[in-house]
Amino acid sequence: MSDRNLEQLRAVLKNKTPVGGESNIRLKLKDFFADILCDRRSRPEIWHWIVQRKGSPEILNWGHESSKDRAEEEARAYLESLVNLRQFKEKQAI
Repeated sequence: MSDRNLEQLRAVLKNKTPVGGESNIRLKLKDFFADILCDRRSRPEIWHWIVQRKGSPEILNWGHESSKDRAEEEARAYLESLVNLRQFKEKQAI
């Protein structure tokens, strides 16, 4: 991840805002998770998703979408691709 992208991500995390009283969202799948955050500084609001491995500070992927539902879809799809890739590699190792 480039320094510019890290700076942008830090700004989003610093200014994350729960929407309508609801908490930020965390999706979990096996050893991976995705946090979904709303950045209300921009108009229209932007929904960011950030994928990490449990117990690791490394960001595996991140993106932003125009709606909460779309951010959840993209994050979930990436989580599923990570799990599928891991299962494929495990089968290849046998």
